[in-house]
Amino acid sequence: LIQLQGTASKIVFKFQAQRSRRPKRSTVCDKRQLLATLWKTGLAHLHNRSACPPVGSVSGTHYPQEIIDIILDAVNDDISPTSREAALMACALVARSFAHRSQMHLFSVVHLDRATQPRRLYRFHRLLKSSRLKARFAPLVKQLCICHPTNNRGLLILARICRIVRSLPSLERLSIAPLYWSPYPEWLAAAVSTALARPSLRSFELQKTRFADAAELDAFLAMGSGQRGGVALKDLGLADVWILKHGSGVARRPGSLVLESLALTNMRMSDVRNFVKYADTGSGAVDVSHLRRLVLTWMHVDAFELLLERNAHSLEEIHLQNLLATHYSMLQISSTACLLQTSPLRSISIYARGVRHMLYQLRLFGDLHKLKRLTTISLVLFFNHRTKPVHNVNGKNHHDSSYWKLFDKFLARAGGGVTVYIGIQRTRMEKSSASLSTVTAKLRRRIHSFKGEVVVEVVDVVCPNYKS
Repeated sequence: LIQLQGTASKIVFKFQAQRSRRPKRSTVCDKRQLLATLWKTGLAHLHNRSACPPVGSVSGTHYPQEIIDIILDAVNDDISPTSREAALMACALVARSFAHRSQMHLFSVVHLDRATQPRRLYRFHRLLKSSRLKARFAPLVKQLCICHPTNNRGLLILARICRIVRSLPSLERLSIAPLYWSPYPEWLAAAVSTALARPSLRSFELQKTRFADAAELDAFLAMGSGQRGGVALKDLGLADVWILKHGSGVARRPGSLVLESLALTNMRMSDVRNFVKYADTGSGAVDVSHLRRLVLTWMHVDAFELLLERNAHSLEEIHLQNLLATHYSMLQISSTACLLQTSPLRSISIYARGVRHMLYQLRLFGDLHKLKRLTTISLVLFFNHRTKPVHNVNGKNHHDSSYWKLFDKFLARAGGGVTVYIGIQRTRMEKSSASLSTVTAKLRRRIHSFKGEVVVEVVDVVCPNYKS
């Protein structure tokens, strides 16, 4: 019988041997010390240049495979992305029992960027050329991200890699970012056609690509539907995609690609309008009228109105981040907000830079208490050098104080199930003499009518932009 109890800094292993008269014994192991031991062992194995990881245990201690898997999962989740790969590579060299789990995490997400990491692209290409290694590591790849090459040689290698996409049987997410190519290259079309025909693929993200019209984009996304009766793709993300005109194409099977999630990032309103209007004609294969999840990042508020009109009956989650408008006064109560009163909307998540912008985005939904099925509202406020300091909340600025009062009144009508997350840039806190508890108390007084949960955290980054 093995029981695992974990805290932030320690892992306690309790072993109880069956059919044994020995008493119970408890071994307390510091996770940091264990990771340091694994790291040193991995580096020592690299120095010895052995052909395979050692068969023996670490430091003479035997750990059950379940415990090793939990530790490696914690390494993959807790360590920062910069040191995650190096730590997993060292853990993979500790022992055979560590190798498979570490390799599974290492190859689950593969980024190929010719501009920033050219050597990784070549190494991955050589790995896929080996039939033995391809059979071992190809099933581990769950997410593949390919960025544009910077020269002709990189283009040829990307073409070969994309032809081998068919060897990734477990691919679930595919992200491709060319550099505003129009028309798109043949290797890109071949890769998308092969990937979309995969029954395991659920998410596809396309960045920085130009299309002559909406019909060309629709044909690009529907390329895999001809190989099977339909495609399994449910999540689509478009970022910096240009659609030059509305256009009209050959009629296809309507609704052969019914999307459940749509994420739009930094797209022109004219491009969104062309894409949606072409889908409304019924001649396209992409259906954007049955969405359950909508994510808009650095988009114009009109895009929210346009998609809400077509999906109010099916939307369950809405995520908004820094909606744009000609003027903030345009962000009034949405004319289609009444449609949400009978919708299955359950979750709203909003990112904003300051309480003023947050208030404007909340007003798009009308009266929150009328959304009967709404259970969770996550509001993330970022205060940085571009916004007013959060510790000046005593009302010296009457204009800013009025927004806090409106914000408090708006939240009070929302009822329970609302959580407000407030992120304060670390540099702002360091320049201020106020502590985190003081800032939290002041914010609590500013929204005193709100009975929900308020979480204040110090963050290292400012409000995320569309690139992050």
